[in-house]
Amino acid sequence: MAESVPLLDVRKTTPRSPFTFAKDAPRGRRPQAIAHRGYKDTNPENTMKAFEGAVEIGAHIIETDLHLTKDGVVVLSHVSFLKFLENGFKT
Repeated sequence: MAESVPLLDVRKTTPRSPFTFAKDAPRGRRPQAIAHRGYKDTNPENTMKAFEGAVEIGAHIIETDLHLTKDGVVVLSHVSFLKFLENGFKT
């Protein structure tokens, strides 16, 4: 994906990710910045604010974790249980 394409751009179809397969990197290619759970220094992790913050600081990729609740709802969370929330949003 070109750096000029916004990460949060809504599209009808999802383009194939250039990171799906390992390829030889051409000379001069820069490393990609990956925001694990978003920009969580100023926002709760795995939230839209954290994802938007990651885009604002120039992240190329946002990596998140998905879990399915017992009643079939998909949630974004690093852990599959919510006990850690008792101590705040940082893990």
